[in-house]
Amino acid sequence: MRLLLAYLMLCGITLYGQSDTGVYLFDLTTDSSGTQLSNQRNISNNKGYNNQPSFYNDNQVLFASTRN
Repeated sequence: MRLLLAYLMLCGITLYGQSDTGVYLFDLTTDSSGTQLSNQRNISNNKGYNNQPSFYNDNQVLFASTRN
């Protein structure tokens, strides 16, 4: 275990966070030929982490986000 810790300390540890993510909203249309997605909108409009969207009601969407 000590050897592993010494190696990590000498080589440095590179940590990668979540890359930029976005929360998108689409209009959904279903008919006999299948399902269509249209009118793509980025509702998070934020550089950084955005995730875990959930519909609160028919008119509101909640999501986790980091902001400066």
